[in-house]
Amino acid sequence: MSRRIVTLLVSFLAVLATVVAGGLFAFSGGQAAQATDRTLPVKAAFYYPWFPETENWTTQYHPTLGKYSSDDTANIDKHIDMAKYAGLDAFISSWWGAGSKTAQRLPMILDRAAAKGFSISAYYEPEGTADPTIATIRNDLAAIPKDHAAYLHVNGKPVLFVYNAGASGCAEVTKWKQAAPGWYLNMKVFSGYANCADQPDSWHQYAPASAVQTHAPYAMNVSPGFFKFNETTPRLARDLTRFKSDLANLAAVNVQWKLITSFSEWGEGTAVEPATEWASTSGYGDYLDALHAQFGTATPPPSTTLTPSSTPPPPPPSNTVTKVLVFVEENHSLNEMKSGMPYTYSLAQKYGYATGWKAIRHPSLPNYLAMAGGSTFGVTDDAAPSSHPINASSVFGQAITAGKMAKTYAESETSNCQLTSSGNYAVKHNPWAYFTPTATERSQCQKFDVPEARNLTNDINAGTLPNVGMVVPNLANDAHDGSLATADNWFKARMQAILAGPDWKSGHLAVILTADEDDSSQSNTVLTTVIHPSQNAHVVTVALNHYSLTRFLEDVAHAPYLQGAATAADMKSAFGLAVG
Repeated sequence: MSRRIVTLLVSFLAVLATVVAGGLFAFSGGQAAQATDRTLPVKAAFYYPWFPETENWTTQYHPTLGKYSSDDTANIDKHIDMAKYAGLDAFISSWWGAGSKTAQRLPMILDRAAAKGFSISAYYEPEGTADPTIATIRNDLAAIPKDHAAYLHVNGKPVLFVYNAGASGCAEVTKWKQAAPGWYLNMKVFSGYANCADQPDSWHQYAPASAVQTHAPYAMNVSPGFFKFNETTPRLARDLTRFKSDLANLAAVNVQWKLITSFSEWGEGTAVEPATEWASTSGYGDYLDALHAQFGTATPPPSTTLTPSSTPPPPPPSNTVTKVLVFVEENHSLNEMKSGMPYTYSLAQKYGYATGWKAIRHPSLPNYLAMAGGSTFGVTDDAAPSSHPINASSVFGQAITAGKMAKTYAESETSNCQLTSSGNYAVKHNPWAYFTPTATERSQCQKFDVPEARNLTNDINAGTLPNVGMVVPNLANDAHDGSLATADNWFKARMQAILAGPDWKSGHLAVILTADEDDSSQSNTVLTTVIHPSQNAHVVTVALNHYSLTRFLEDVAHAPYLQGAATAADMKSAFGLAVG
């Protein structure tokens, strides 16, 4: 080798070493690790990758792409093309903690964004429904791929939006500053936020029922409207002229973050994503056209990107369950229920039931706590919540935290989350009421533990039954004070409405009927039936119990197992079911 070649080779290797040391050729997950650093102001929209498991997204409006899947990379590509047409710089992608569906999808979204020169930030949602500890926050943040090439950075720091409830005031800011050093924190405003001694890097608001929210110098939000899936009138009616005027003000305002609420929150009816209700000649819809006119480039991406995928994701298997509604009867054994509830047993024979299902113990309350919390919590009587405050999570609270819907329907309850018995309402049969010492559970119970009258019928007819639901008959109709025949007829009336309703017709609702305990005549063996289209005279002989039900509800909610549910026999496998 000549001296000249050697000299050139040494020089090349020296340059290469310098480049590598500078990080130009570092890789992470197949993408260059040099993350996207944006200059303020940043234009971004809140993005929701939680379809199709969030089912209430085509109630008021109908996306041009149809009922798409957030796992379909072709649709993610289309969404990013839409956002770039609108002149946006980034999506703020809903994120519900390590292991959640939204967490599983974030790397895929980042990969597609990197290929298209777009940026993604995470919107940390668990703080809005719970009070995660510093350790929990740090564990969650470790699961966010902040060094990905497409992850949004400002001033060299990864950006994290936090949907904090503000319940703890300035203490929440202090906690987050301690939990997330090195992050660019953008927290949700609350009363007194500007006076906190500790301050995040920036602030934002999330209040889409308001057309405009401005908190200078931090952020301005614009919303096209708010029409929630289960409401009959919009809280904020759509007005395209108003939206265009608000966008003009957004373009002119001097703030760090210019935000659109939202790109794709179909459940609240706030989306600017194209829909049949606001179709336009461009193919991008009136609201993206308005954004494009204010912020977009001269040449839009090809409109063909808006057509539905030629290979849509396959429908869920026929054994898939996305919603569960549990009915609980009282104090009768398997054999008694088979003979005394002919309608119920006919459904059990047609669909499926278990012959070896055991309640946990006697009396009633410990069994309800077991179903709702995976433990009896040491309770051995039927006393009121004031005597047994359960400072723990319930399956209902878990479902809501995981981004699902949960609701209990208590017959003869006179107000939401009633904590004392009255008339035929027995609080000992309404388990969510016992978990109210936990602030988050109390707030959720007060919203979603509702009187059965009207609420159950309305949700059945509207197709808005929750992902995790429980129906608690009153003492006259649960075979506690009344007869099994009365309980059977009561269940029949509701079941006939369910079988005629849209949730049942979707093929993914399972109705479960069980009893809290037997009358000590059959070693606490009770009838438990699973009514689902996939069941065909299915008799299950596997030994199951109420903790198996807890486990199944958590499977549907995609939530971690509580206490006894972790080791309980798997009801899902026993009945050959899947969850979506």
